[in-house]
Amino acid sequence: MDILGKVVAILAEQCNKKIEDIKLETKLVEDLGVDDLDRVEITLALDDAFGLNLLDEEVEVLTDVMGVVNLVTNKLEKESGN
Repeated sequence: MDILGKVVAILAEQCNKKIEDIKLETKLVEDLGVDDLDRVEITLALDDAFGLNLLDEEVEVLTDVMGVVNLVTNKLEKESGN
């Protein structure tokens, strides 16, 4: 599964939404109802799924699914040395 697919699956599970309802432009708070506790749980799920150590400060500024995908992609690239 690609990064987008994993991120969408995690968001769908954490927010009790259907995968097909989550798009790149989907807003975390407005569309998915993400609150502070959800952000923590999403961060932990992303860490587990991708083997990352995301910082709260990095995640709390994200507003949409595209931002989450970009953050994960950038972190993976940095950790792989690319």
